[in-house]
Amino acid sequence: MKIISNDVSLVVQGAITSVTKAVLDGLRAVFPGAELILSTWEGSALDGLSYDKVVLSPDPGPQVADEVAHLENNVNRQLVTTASGVRAATRPYILKTRTDIFINNAKFLKYFGQYDQEAPYIFRNRVLICSYYTRNPRVMNICFHPSDWVLFGNAEDLKLYYDSTALQTENEAEWFKTHDKTKVLFTNFLSRFTPEQYIFISFIRRFRRLSIDCYYDFDPVILGQTEELYAKCFVVLDYQAQLDISFTKYDPNRYLEKHTTIAYWQWKALYQHYCQKRRNALWGMYCFYGFAWRCASRIRTLGIRILNCLGVKETMKYFLMQIRKP
Repeated sequence: MKIISNDVSLVVQGAITSVTKAVLDGLRAVFPGAELILSTWEGSALDGLSYDKVVLSPDPGPQVADEVAHLENNVNRQLVTTASGVRAATRPYILKTRTDIFINNAKFLKYFGQYDQEAPYIFRNRVLICSYYTRNPRVMNICFHPSDWVLFGNAEDLKLYYDSTALQTENEAEWFKTHDKTKVLFTNFLSRFTPEQYIFISFIRRFRRLSIDCYYDFDPVILGQTEELYAKCFVVLDYQAQLDISFTKYDPNRYLEKHTTIAYWQWKALYQHYCQKRRNALWGMYCFYGFAWRCASRIRTLGIRILNCLGVKETMKYFLMQIRKP
């Protein structure tokens, strides 16, 4: 399926940052003739920024994600700016991206429609997404967690995905203030679901029942549903390989988490297994990889638990971030 820039609406969502001007200018160069939509907050400084349309929304503000590490949950901010941006799009295809992500080329477009000979689920075409942080549920007990950084798809699909999702309530944002946490995973995380899960689960529950109750909920049924939906809804492209982007907010592998995500070859294994009903060497490699890294992740989780008990987990996270800076 040949995609030309004139058929694409670029929805750039989020707060204006120090790199936003360069991000927008870069998109102009990579997608000449595309419709460039900036969706940000009322009162933002827009001088010098290049766009065709600007959509200004009231900021719903952050919610608390982790009171110990002082992390914010910005899922409502993402939902507001993205939904407002995709509603303004007029071209047949939409690329949803962020104000702090550089897209270095458009070669990833060749993957769009490449796997749609096996019918997608819900969508007209499978949506292209990034490997970070599309979690591998066989490695880490986190299900229904597709990346929300960059999405490319049919305009009607992206509008369906974002436009009717209710904002996260305070009750769900602070779920574990009033509910017991029975598993030690993301020790101080308060929300019922991660932002990626909240968006995807809210979408899927409009079409089918899911039994997941909170972010770490896991069993063989939930595992299988996650893998099947990854295969039928998305194509997962490797960060800085198939999807050549640069994320400027932080190093995505800062906590050495690459092995917890679905790589392109692993997604192909899911596609062949769940869509083409093929059992082959690639599926065997995927299952073995998941088993091996799950064992390694349990050791990692034990180490994190020990660091948390000693009260030095946040100090160690900061140290790892510093030594990985370029």
